[in-house]
Amino acid sequence: AWSARGHHVASGGRDCSVLVWSLADAQSSLAAGLDPRAAASMSPHERRARVKSLTPCAVLHGHTATVEDVAFNPRDERLLAS
Repeated sequence: AWSARGHHVASGGRDCSVLVWSLADAQSSLAAGLDPRAAASMSPHERRARVKSLTPCAVLHGHTATVEDVAFNPRDERLLAS
C-alpha cells in the first residue's frame, strides 16, 4: 500500500509482519550504492552485490496469520490498517 503523500510503502507477508518502507531512504540508498555508468559493464550478480541493501524503516509484529492486506489512513500516513 502507498501512503497518501507517497512517502512510504507498506507490505505484509507470510511471516505475519507488516514492513514499512521509506521511499526517500530507498532512493538515497540506491543512488549511493552504484554509479550508472559503471553498472552498464557489470553482470547482474555484480550489480546486486554493489547496491546497498534496503531495509524497512519499521517492522510491525502481532499478526497470527499471513498479512494479506495493508492500507494507510488517507488523512494520517502514520496510521495503518492490516
